[in-house]
Amino acid sequence: VEWPAATTAPQAVGEALLGAPPEGRGGAAWWASAAALLGAGVLVARGRRRAVLVGAALVGGLYVVGRSTDSSVLTALWYNDPVRIAPLLVVVVAPLAGVGLAALVARRPGGRSRPVVALLLVVLLGAAATAAPGSGVPAAQRSLAQAYASDAAAAPLVDPQELALLAALDDLVPPDALIADDPHDGGALAYALADRRVLFPHLSGTRPPLERLLAESLDEAGADPAVCAAVRDLGVTHVLDLGGPSYFATPRTDELFAGLRAASASSPVLEVVATSGRSRLLAVRGC
Repeated sequence: VEWPAATTAPQAVGEALLGAPPEGRGGAAWWASAAALLGAGVLVARGRRRAVLVGAALVGGLYVVGRSTDSSVLTALWYNDPVRIAPLLVVVVAPLAGVGLAALVARRPGGRSRPVVALLLVVLLGAAATAAPGSGVPAAQRSLAQAYASDAAAAPLVDPQELALLAALDDLVPPDALIADDPHDGGALAYALADRRVLFPHLSGTRPPLERLLAESLDEAGADPAVCAAVRDLGVTHVLDLGGPSYFATPRTDELFAGLRAASASSPVLEVVATSGRSRLLAVRGC
């Protein structure tokens, strides 16, 4: 799964410079960003440690590319996901912030001794280190709780009705069965929650020709012998369509699993075994 562009380049540049987390998440490290910008200015003025500045520019550039473009030429290692790239900014911001804080403390009034200045700098850096990881943790906890909730009708991964059908698979599907599923609607969870094998256990990956044929054209099984042959060759015994919202889906994945979803709605080779809300379990009968 590769993440598409989510904002404009100027917005992404601003986020990188100001330490503002993407997607409106809380926990912006304004103080660290201000200190880092000051530190960068100090290094530029002194003409020193250019490697630190170059590193910061490169990481910031990667973030901007991942956040504002669909290109994955430079960011494929992170799935073009700015949330994965953003932590790298801390690696380059921290030393720049240290330079900035040191420059502030160095402008000491009254000629304070070096030990006092060093102590103040340690206190400032300690406070910064304590505040940095904690500032975004509550927001991250809320985001994860929403993503993995299963007690709401709009749960992103699996809702109560879908969970009920998944829990019933132990009684409805033999242990040696193979379920054709759409992993983007949560069907792959049958493997994790019900210990039943699924044809598509993961959102991405290379699909062999027979699996692609079944996903794209299962609804044509009654008219195309090649589809039924694929069902038999793969050993598919059931079809699971949870019918919920798609997770991490793209137009390409929607097209890939269109035949499977259409077959769930109406197919002469499938028989409904159980339903739960909009979720359906079907058995292969006509191949």
